[in-house]
Amino acid sequence: MTHNAVVRIVRATAVMPSADLYRAAGALRANLRGQLAAEEIAHWDSLEVTGPTKSTDLRGRTWFRFEAAVKTRI
Repeated sequence: MTHNAVVRIVRATAVMPSADLYRAAGALRANLRGQLAAEEIAHWDSLEVTGPTKSTDLRGRTWFRFEAAVKTRI
């Protein structure tokens, strides 16, 4: 990266009906790509995925929350 590049961290959340990390990571990457500005470049080697965090809704269904963050450069 050049010293005058602007670096920011983009974050995303996905709530899934299963604890499948592979599917969650795909959904999170798609969400993150959608947040990037046209000239922004994601450094996918900096991608960090956390979770799952298990929760139950009012109907008794179980959901799994994943979060991700990636560094970008403009």
